Amino acid sequence: MKSAFYNEYGNHLYRELLVIRAKRGDDKAFEEIVREFERPMFYYVRRLVETEQDAWAIVQEIWIKAFRGIW
Repeated sequence: MKSAFYNEYGNHLYRELLVIRAKRGDDKAFEEIVREFERPMFYYVRRLVETEQDAWAIVQEIWIKAFRGIW
């Protein structure tokens, strides 16, 4: 669900708004952040570790820390 801010003001502001919404307890905003960054984050981590399982475990840990950091 991308708002008018995405088109009118650019991706950066849209992402900032998602973080603000997530900090206010909007689970959908956090889910959207995860959807946007999970794959790129996985591909980056995958290049650094030996197995796909290790990469997913690290990505999961990153999201847990991000979730805790927001709340």
